Amino acid sequence: MAVSLQARALPALAGWSWISGGFALFRRNPPLLAALSVSYLVVLMVMSAIPVIGPVFEALTLPAFMVILFNAVRMIEMNADLSRDVLMHGLEKNYRALVQLGVLQLVSQQIVGVLAAVLVGTPDGLAGKPVDLAAVAPALLMVSPLALLLGVLLWFPPLLISKCDLPLSKALFFGLVGVVRNIKVFGVFFLAVLMLMTAALMFITTIGAFLGVTEGGLSMLLFVAAPFVFLPLNAACVYVSFRQVFAPDEAPAPEPADE
Repeated sequence: MAVSLQARALPALAGWSWISGGFALFRRNPPLLAALSVSYLVVLMVMSAIPVIGPVFEALTLPAFMVILFNAVRMIEMNADLSRDVLMHGLEKNYRALVQLGVLQLVSQQIVGVLAAVLVGTPDGLAGKPVDLAAVAPALLMVSPLALLLGVLLWFPPLLISKCDLPLSKALFFGLVGVVRNIKVFGVFFLAVLMLMTAALMFITTIGAFLGVTEGGLSMLLFVAAPFVFLPLNAACVYVSFRQVFAPDEAPAPEPADE
């Protein structure tokens, strides 16, 4: 497949079209995307029972799983029939680069975690003691910009590896170019996500209070909703952003809004 690696500079409001376009793809087949997410989380729950190996397994396999989700979104966009070959497209040929990306993500997560622990002082969670959320909140706020930066830098590489057959180094380079050329778009995207999440939480909290649902019940509801909605919806948004920025020729991507 011929794919242009000339990263486009989009208008800032394209950040909103990433959300609207991702939601449009998600709602066309929510059961498929939710089933894939839940299946992966079940595997992670089984692996988490193994000390040390569980978190490492999650980090190393997350890029490959995201590729499967991206392929599912692509299949929905193309109105293609469900098949194993479509879901696994780009995995076998590029699995080494995807594992390397997983290692990079694992190292990045550890850096953020260690920094947060240093800022907190005594990492009670690491010592097996309950974590005081009020105490760790300032540290989490301080490291959140770093975590967000790492997330943005690793935004495009999984798709660049799987769809463009790039090695990790080139995927990181072109991914960085795509981010730098669209830094305002990412700003609009994350601001819109924050506003939507705040509005959704306020709505859920209000409904929960009206129905007499406890905070614990609401937390459990959000935890259960994550694999069914948030994870696949995020994959759909990333897919739309990739299609707009790198403009592959196989199908029309949702057009970015004009400024």
